Amino acid sequence: MGREEILLKEYQTCQQNINTTASRYWITVGIFIGMNTALWAAIVYKTTSIKFTCNIEWGWIIIPILVTVFGGVMIFIVKYLGRWLDRVNWLMRIKYSRMREIEKELGMRANIYIDSLDNWDRLSGEEKSLGGLVELHRQHPPPAGERDYLIFIYWCLIIVWVALIIMAWLFPWLNIFINGNSLKY
Repeated sequence: MGREEILLKEYQTCQQNINTTASRYWITVGIFIGMNTALWAAIVYKTTSIKFTCNIEWGWIIIPILVTVFGGVMIFIVKYLGRWLDRVNWLMRIKYSRMREIEKELGMRANIYIDSLDNWDRLSGEEKSLGGLVELHRQHPPPAGERDYLIFIYWCLIIVWVALIIMAWLFPWLNIFINGNSLKY
């Protein structure tokens, strides 16, 4: 096998690895967000159900404790899922970097424009002027990166869990204040 064939095989392997990793990545995020949403719905339903909260003698304290435990576990998982996703992104960037090296070595131009636009701030003035990149950049500025979206999702999940924990602790007391119900049935 010649050098070009070896490089093309390595390029193909990198591409397949990135596709597989990205697929796992988004499936994991999707499942976790779905699981969070279902748990949120169950918690909101149960904590706002007057019958459920008031029919259990210690329901006014059990429900907030359960919500706090679930919330704490989910926040912990979100934190470490974020770290895992950062590592996955880092590994994919390494593979992309190797693919760009192979493209340059073999004279492939399939992704050179996309790579140049994604790394616009790192390009020298000379590199920016090649092949009409300046005009292309003006017409199609790169959108926010995937990392920006993940940070947003990460903080949204944490904020919703904290809000649910606070709501779980406050709702029994608000129920007493608004309806005059006692904490025991």
